[in-house]
Amino acid sequence: MLLVRKINQDRWDTVDGFLPIEVPAERLRTEFNAKGNRLSLWRVSNEDSINEAMLAIASGLDRLETFDVAWFPIGQLTDEYIELENTKGDTRVPDLADNHVDAVKLDSFRLAKVARAVAGAIVGSKVRRIVIHELTQLLASAVEDGRLGISTLPIVIREKVQGALEQRRKDRDTGGETM
Repeated sequence: MLLVRKINQDRWDTVDGFLPIEVPAERLRTEFNAKGNRLSLWRVSNEDSINEAMLAIASGLDRLETFDVAWFPIGQLTDEYIELENTKGDTRVPDLADNHVDAVKLDSFRLAKVARAVAGAIVGSKVRRIVIHELTQLLASAVEDGRLGISTLPIVIREKVQGALEQRRKDRDTGGETM
């Protein structure tokens, strides 16, 4: 079982005086904005399921944006006695809402352990960036599969997804030929 966290990989450049696995205090503030001493994570079964977490995250956005995710084994937190609580995820894909967990009762010590797990994922290349075009296609596939209602999406996202769906239909009708 893996945990997935949305991050901004551009913020993870090496800082002078710190090893790549070390997390500068400033990064705790910018990358791990815990609310109510809780931090949002998504649970997936394996690396092949990372797109599921990306879909859950993307469908909860108010606008399409490129983002990164990092993943690591759930044991990296539970072995450090960080409590995880099952919570409904902020996603418009109903079958993914139960894959959300919060790391709870976080203090500076526990939050640093979460940050260290993410840093380890980045150092170990367990990170993936998804760009707007890929997000649009991911959401369009979820709509086609009946997992996501297009009317639930904010209008700016809905228009892009609708455009992708229309292009897919056009490609199917013409056998994928473009002029």
